[in-house]
Amino acid sequence: MARQRALCSVLSDPIGRSSGLNVRGPGRIGQDRLRRAFQPRTAGQRMAPTKERIMSANTFLDRVFAKLPALSPGGTDFASWTFDRRPTNEGVGVVSTPGLDVERMAARVMDVGHYVGNVDYVVECRVVADPAAVPPTAVRFYQRVKVPVLAEIQMELVLTDHGLRDGWRVLAWHQLDEPTDRLDPKRGARSEYNVGAWLLKNDRVAYALSSSPRKDDVGRLKFAALTTGADAGAPSLVRASVAGMVAWSKRSA
Repeated sequence: MARQRALCSVLSDPIGRSSGLNVRGPGRIGQDRLRRAFQPRTAGQRMAPTKERIMSANTFLDRVFAKLPALSPGGTDFASWTFDRRPTNEGVGVVSTPGLDVERMAARVMDVGHYVGNVDYVVECRVVADPAAVPPTAVRFYQRVKVPVLAEIQMELVLTDHGLRDGWRVLAWHQLDEPTDRLDPKRGARSEYNVGAWLLKNDRVAYALSSSPRKDDVGRLKFAALTTGADAGAPSLVRASVAGMVAWSKRSA
């Protein structure tokens, strides 16, 4: 229920006040971004496959670490920023988690085959065999998530354990564009881009994300709700995502 309320806050809490997070970055949805969300686009047209669109986890992590907020006395903090004129902001939130077992949490993050039933809104998730992504250090997987009321979104991703960086245990993922393009849109809207990361310490967790569905798969009205609206609800969603994964890491196998 906590994550459902977070997702519903997309429409009711335009600057994330209800999240309890200290929010930095754009304070309201810009009218220019709303106009872009409703601009017509030729059927099948997508972002140009530029180097910028092919979002690697490494370049995303560079931006995240450059923007990573210090943990405030209140125990939570959030920062967001625009990148490459994408329809959604990139963002990272830091949440206090005293006594976290970093190794156990990292193992849960990498255990994509058991996301269904343990990670809210994941309705399908399966490992895809790939010699370039071999567990336990990397895993390729298909994932379909349900955003209540609005859509189901699917993609193929690679999740990698990056080890330590600046004192954080880093696990990050990026989308595989061509396999995602080949997915059947009748099973769910395909993701346009999806890159993110978990950063872990024994007293705090950071969750970072940049994602968007494909406009042609959802239509203009839902696209606006899933992009401009997602920016508004991001702080609440970060806190709920961290709470859910931490809770799973504490449960018995």
